[in-house]
Amino acid sequence: MNPFRLGGDLSHLLAIIILLLKIWKSRSCAGISGKSQILFAVTYTARYLDLVTNFVSVYNTTMKIFFMAASYGTLYLMYMKFKDTYDQTHDTFRIEFLVLPVASLAFLVNHEFSVLEILWTFSIYLEAVAILPQLFMVSKTGKAESITSHYLFALGSYRALYILNWIFRYYMENFFDPIAVVAGIVQTVLYCDFFYLYITKGISGKSQILFALTYTARYLDLLTNFVSVYNTTMKIFFLAASYGTLYLMYMKFKVTYDQNHDTFRIEFLVLPVAALAFLVNHEFAALEILWTFSIYLEAVAILPQLFMVSKTGEAESITSHYLFALGSYRALYILNWIYRYYMENFFDPIAVVAGIVQTILYCDFFYLYITKVLKGKNLTLPV
Repeated sequence: MNPFRLGGDLSHLLAIIILLLKIWKSRSCAGISGKSQILFAVTYTARYLDLVTNFVSVYNTTMKIFFMAASYGTLYLMYMKFKDTYDQTHDTFRIEFLVLPVASLAFLVNHEFSVLEILWTFSIYLEAVAILPQLFMVSKTGKAESITSHYLFALGSYRALYILNWIFRYYMENFFDPIAVVAGIVQTVLYCDFFYLYITKGISGKSQILFALTYTARYLDLLTNFVSVYNTTMKIFFLAASYGTLYLMYMKFKVTYDQNHDTFRIEFLVLPVAALAFLVNHEFAALEILWTFSIYLEAVAILPQLFMVSKTGEAESITSHYLFALGSYRALYILNWIYRYYMENFFDPIAVVAGIVQTILYCDFFYLYITKVLKGKNLTLPV
C-alpha cells in the first residue's frame, strides 16, 4: 500500500473518530447534519456488500467493517440516543435530489453492468456529494463548531490524499480509474470552497502579501537555475498558492476579509528587512540579495496575522490550524539545519538565525494552541 492511500485512510478514520467523540463527549449532535450521515451510511453499505463475496486482506476487511459500523452507530446516536439535540430545523437539504440522479448516473456510467459493480459505482458518485447537506447546514447557521470543523478538515484531507494516491498509482502501477478520479476531484473541490470561505475569516491579508513577496523574491532563480523536479514543483506551487490566496482574499471573497482589524503597517517590516538584506548577505549580487531579503522577510511575515489575532482576541479553529502548521514548518527546519550540520557539515547563519527568530514568534501561539484548540475550543487570548 502506498503512503498516500494509507494517509487518506487514516484521515478518514480520524474524521469518524472525531465525529463520534464529539457526539459522545458533548452528549449532543448539534451542528452535525443527519442527512449527510444517512448518505455516508448508504455509501458504505452499497460499496462494502462485497464483504460477503470477496476477501482482499485483513486490513481491507477491518476498515470496511469499521466504516459501516461507525456510520450506523452515528445514525443511532443522532436519531435515537441524542435525538433531542439534533438540529433538524437547519438540516433541511433534500437528499432525494442527490440520490436519484446519482443512482441514474451509476446505471449509465459504470465499468460493468452487474449488481455489485453498479452499487460500487453508485457509492463512488454518492460519496462525492454526500457532504453537501453538512455544508448547506453550515451555510444556513453561518458557523461551525470547532470540533465540526476538525471533522470536515479530516474528511477533506482524506479526499485530497486520495488524489495523490491516484497520481502515485498512475505513475507507479499504470493504474487509472476515471470514475473514482473524477468523483474524487468533484468531492475535493466541494471541500475546497468550504475551506476558503471559512479560512478567509480571521486571516491577515497583510501577512499573505508578505508571503507572496517572500516567495517571489526567493524563487526568481526559477528562470536561471534548475535543481530538481521536486524543487521546481514546490517553488511553482508556493508562488501560485500565495497569489491565489491574495486573489481569493482581495477579489473573490473580499466581503469576508476583516480589514478593520488587519491594520499592521507592513512597510515597517519591508523597509528594515530590505536594508538588512543589503548590509548582511552572502554575496552582493541581485539574486543573492533577493534570496536574503526573502529569508529575513519570512521570519517576520506572520506578525500582521499575530497582531490581528491580538486585536480580535481570538482565532477561528481553522485559522489556528493554519498558524500551527506554519510554525511547525519552521520548527522542523531547525531540526533540518541540525541534521545538515552533523551529516553534511553545512551551516548557513542567515537562514538559521532568521528561522530561530521566526519560530520564537510562534512559541506563545503554540502553547495556546495545544492547551485550547486541541481540546475543541477557539483560540482566545488571555486578558
